Amino acid sequence: GGFPFTLDFLKAGNWGGYNYSYAGNVAAWGGPSVSPFDPTFERYKVSRLEISSTWMDHWLTYFEQNPQEYYISDGDPNRLTAPRLEIAAEN
Repeated sequence: GGFPFTLDFLKAGNWGGYNYSYAGNVAAWGGPSVSPFDPTFERYKVSRLEISSTWMDHWLTYFEQNPQEYYISDGDPNRLTAPRLEIAAEN
């Protein structure tokens, strides 16, 4: 599987007489995603971690070896959060 050549039908369309529109699209694979506030973020090509017994071990090891890439938001949609180092780099 993969993304379609054009993302237009992922954004909005009509199927069986029902209109639809989406603010984004999440793939079933692809690895860690960048923050929605990262300039390289593509809202219709959001990757995600696939978790199974094999992949769980892979990603835990990966993030243990690459701690600079591991970050969890506080979950508050009304507050913008970023890793401390990224904030310091912009100041």
